[in-house]
Amino acid sequence: IIGTSRFKDPIQQLATKVSELNELRLEKLNRVKLVEKEKDELEGPMKEAVECLHLENDRAKKQNLEAQVKTMRCKGEIKKLENKKNDIESSVCDLTDKLKEITGQRKEVEESIKEKGKVWEEENKNYENFQAEFNKYEVEDANSKEEMKNTNTRRKKLMQLAKLEQEKYERLENLPAENQAKIDECQEQREKLEKRVAEEEANYETAMATLKEETQVFQDERDKHASKLEGLKSKVNDTQSTLTIAQNEFSIYTSAEQKETIRLDQLLNSIRTNKEKVKEKAARLTELDKLIPSKEKELSSAEREAGNAAQEYEEVYKQLQDARMEFQEKSSAQSATKSHDRIHGALMQQKKNGNIPGIIGRLGDLGAIDKKYDVAISTVGKGSLNTIIVDNPDTGSKCIEFLKKNNLGRASFLALNKT
Repeated sequence: IIGTSRFKDPIQQLATKVSELNELRLEKLNRVKLVEKEKDELEGPMKEAVECLHLENDRAKKQNLEAQVKTMRCKGEIKKLENKKNDIESSVCDLTDKLKEITGQRKEVEESIKEKGKVWEEENKNYENFQAEFNKYEVEDANSKEEMKNTNTRRKKLMQLAKLEQEKYERLENLPAENQAKIDECQEQREKLEKRVAEEEANYETAMATLKEETQVFQDERDKHASKLEGLKSKVNDTQSTLTIAQNEFSIYTSAEQKETIRLDQLLNSIRTNKEKVKEKAARLTELDKLIPSKEKELSSAEREAGNAAQEYEEVYKQLQDARMEFQEKSSAQSATKSHDRIHGALMQQKKNGNIPGIIGRLGDLGAIDKKYDVAISTVGKGSLNTIIVDNPDTGSKCIEFLKKNNLGRASFLALNKT
């Protein structure tokens, strides 16, 4: 548009912007040239780096092959260990069965010992009871003997007293006869006197006046004989009462003697029975005394068998414990090997994928060990052979984070730049 200045400023701004863009283009071209130059310069190291990566890949492949070979060997060893484990389990089962059998035998022996102990205790208790009963019977026998002795003494006294009473009774029994003879004599004399009195009374009346003095003498004699007769009657009555009392006492003594005789017979029968029982108990006690040594021998043999069984049980139990410990060690070693193999496989997979390229490998896989030193090195090294070698601590931290994130377990790491 001629004659206008409306587009002058925008044109100048665009020209300025074009010049700035040209300068920027020149700068970028220079940079591209510099980059191409650097690229040409770095093409040799790049080839070397690619070749190094190829070598590293070949090395990783060889390591993987070696790891696979070792894994196969480990699997073979694991199979062997599993077979050994099965053998150990079978032997443990055999030992367990044997242990159960020995435990059953031990229980049977213990029960037999307990039963024999109970029998021995019962026999001992019976022996003590028999001994106590025997002592009781001895005391009763002594008391019976003492009582029999006292009874015999009382019996002798009673027999003497009965003899005296018998003599007294005989005397008293004869006394009425004597008194009766005297009474008869007195009666005869009385009759004679009465006849005489009658005669004299008859004569009295006739000769009363003339024979008064002579009659008086006869009357006095009659009175005298009458008083004498009354005295004899009272004496006979006293004698009769005394005889009755003596007969009553004699009957009492006789009944007492009969009671004492019956009691004596009972005591003698009791003594004979007790003696027979004592003989039986003594015979039984003798039999039990004869059985005691055999029972003691059986008890001692049972105790020895129990001791042998307990010793054998302890030995078998110790073997079982050793087998269990060996089995646990093998199981823990196997589980630890599986855990380490799982961790090592996961980390090597991360290295292969390029997520954690700084992983070098397991320490036990990086060096060759002679087969005859394998056990010694494994024993000395223990868990250190499972240490993962990394190039720097950052790689170790990444590995730890990976293990934590995936909950794979725990592992030890060693950085080469820190050794």
